[in-house]
Amino acid sequence: MGSGFIDSHIDPEIDVWIRVTQEAWLETAKILFEKHGMNFFNFLSAIDWKPSPFGREMDAAIDHLDDEVTVETEMEWGVTGGEKRFQLLARVHNPVTNIGINIKADLDGEFPEVDTW
Repeated sequence: MGSGFIDSHIDPEIDVWIRVTQEAWLETAKILFEKHGMNFFNFLSAIDWKPSPFGREMDAAIDHLDDEVTVETEMEWGVTGGEKRFQLLARVHNPVTNIGINIKADLDGEFPEVDTW
């Protein structure tokens, strides 16, 4: 992956995370599938890390229409960090070795996209 690799995080005997560039997304999937037998696709998801102006509560916006919002919070990206508002996440698994890995990529642009696996 070379310069496409950004960061990693390992929780021994629990989980593995890597963060790659948007350009390295497809190459990362190919390497994990072809060289490491990660042939079980668990999930694909995207996250908008922009903090809610209403905080972290689970109330619907309609419940507090009269509330004034004054708290500004910064984005938090979780494991392996991040630099952009949007991130793509996937998890693949090798059913023989029972090893799985989470892959993250920061997404650039107003309408971000990556090559499909």
